[in-house]
Amino acid sequence: SGVAKVYWESESGEAMKDSFQSECVIGRDPGNAIQIRDRRVSRRHARVFPERGAWWVEDMGSSNGTYLGGEKIERRQLGVSNDLQLHPEGPQLRVEIVGGGGGSDVTLVGGFGGGST
Repeated sequence: SGVAKVYWESESGEAMKDSFQSECVIGRDPGNAIQIRDRRVSRRHARVFPERGAWWVEDMGSSNGTYLGGEKIERRQLGVSNDLQLHPEGPQLRVEIVGGGGGSDVTLVGGFGGGST
């Protein structure tokens, strides 16, 4: 299924990155694979995970929604390059699928608008 590389910006503005080969939960809770300290983000907001040879994103019942390419989603298969947002005006992530016939790379870009790696 490849690798999910995750890039985001911390609350202090530091560029962060990580890679995942299995489920990655994103939210405010410190136990999540990616913790985002933003009041618009739920404790367990969304997850990115491999299934049936592809990578998916799923909202975990968040209060403010998960958006893929500007569209509110519940669960959606990810393409090669994906822009996620937690809350309509909340933190942004980029997800790019790398390797293995559909790996995924998640990039979270805090308060600024995207850009590619």
